[in-house]
Amino acid sequence: MRVATFNVLFAHRSDGPGAWSDRRPLVRRAIARARPDLLGLQEVFPSTLDDIAEVIGDLTLLPGPTTGAPRMFDLSVPGEWVLRALRTRRPPSLRELAQARSERMIAGEHLPIAYRPSAFRPLASGGFWISPTPDRPGSMLSLAATPFLVHWARFERLDGGPPIVLMNGHFGHAPWHHAPTARVVADRIAALAPPSGDVILIGDFNAWPSSPLLGALTSREGAALVDAVRTAPEHTGPATTFHWGRGGERFGVRLDHVLARGALRPIRAEVIDEHEGALYPSDHYPLVVEFATAASTS
Repeated sequence: MRVATFNVLFAHRSDGPGAWSDRRPLVRRAIARARPDLLGLQEVFPSTLDDIAEVIGDLTLLPGPTTGAPRMFDLSVPGEWVLRALRTRRPPSLRELAQARSERMIAGEHLPIAYRPSAFRPLASGGFWISPTPDRPGSMLSLAATPFLVHWARFERLDGGPPIVLMNGHFGHAPWHHAPTARVVADRIAALAPPSGDVILIGDFNAWPSSPLLGALTSREGAALVDAVRTAPEHTGPATTFHWGRGGERFGVRLDHVLARGALRPIRAEVIDEHEGALYPSDHYPLVVEFATAASTS
C-alpha cells in the first residue's frame, strides 16, 4: 500500500513564471510517478478542485471542507510573496497578489484526500480544526492568524484487511502551535479509531523531524504514532521535501511527514523529484511511503 502527501502550492491565477497552467502537467506527472493508493494534498484553492480531480488520474477525490478564512491580516501572506519572488525570479504583480489574496481570504484552502477505488471504499469522512473548539469550522488558536485543518476519512479495505483512518493536515509554523496541535490530533485519533486500529497521519506539518510537534505525535503519552519515513529501511530520492521552488537540498528541509500506527509496517520511503529545467510542480516534493499491511503479510 502506497501512501503519499503533496503540497501542490496555491494556484495563483497568473500568466508569469510558475503559473498554475505551467505547473499543472508537472503535478500530474509527479502524482503518476508516486503511484499512490491513498493521497493527501495541501494548498488546493476551491477554484482548482476540477483541475485536481483531473491530475490525480484514476484516483477518486474527496475534497473535504475548506480551512476557512484567516484573520483580517494573515501574517503568512507577506512571506508567501517573498517565496513566490524567489521561485519565479521576479516580483509578483499587484494583480496577482490581489487575486490570490482574495480567494484565500474568502474560503482558505482544501486538503483533499484521494483514494484508489479498486482498493478502498470510504465509510465516513469529515474535518476538525486545531483550536479549543475543533468541531467549529474555521476556528483557530488564539495566537494563530490562519485556521489549521485536518481532513480525515475512514476506509474499508477491499482486500479484507482492517479499516484505515487517514488524516491529512496542514499545520502552522510557530513553535507555540506544536503542543495544542498534538493534543487535538491525539484526541481525535482516540475518537476515530480503536486503540490498536490502523491510522495514518500525513501532510505538511511545517515542522522538522526533531521538532516538538513530531516528538509529541510520536510519544507514548501523545498520539503514539511512528515516523514512517525515519523507520522505513529503504529510501530513495532527495532527503528533503521543501526546496523553496528551486530544487536542490542545500537549504531544504523535511517539512512533510507520514506517521502511522497499527498493523502497518513501513518498508520504503520515496521523495519524488519531478521538474522541467528550473520549473517545479511545487515548492514541495511529493513524499511516498510504501507499507506492508496485515493483509499483505499474512
